[in-house]
Amino acid sequence: MPLAFWRDFRRRDQPRSALVCLAWVGQNFLHIGRYAADARAQDLPLVGGGVHDWTYLLETVGLLTHDIGVGMTFDLIGCALIAYSVASLIRPGPAEITPRTTASS
Repeated sequence: MPLAFWRDFRRRDQPRSALVCLAWVGQNFLHIGRYAADARAQDLPLVGGGVHDWTYLLETVGLLTHDIGVGMTFDLIGCALIAYSVASLIRPGPAEITPRTTASS
């Protein structure tokens, strides 16, 4: 869902709103990482019960033994997206930068 909002704000040429949505995407990646890393241990409670999605997905592609690494990768991507978004929001945009005037002697 946040990715759809990001795309919509990009199309409307609202970069700051798009960056907030990109940080939201990053925050989602942090949650995905937590659940992916739990694929073997299955310590986290499942809302719907049944099969742990990440156990099934990682087992299907042969990466179940790497669940913690996969989770850390999602965490890294999430942190990078959040850091990029925050840094871009803090940095002044082209319209906010005023040119320097030089003093003539």
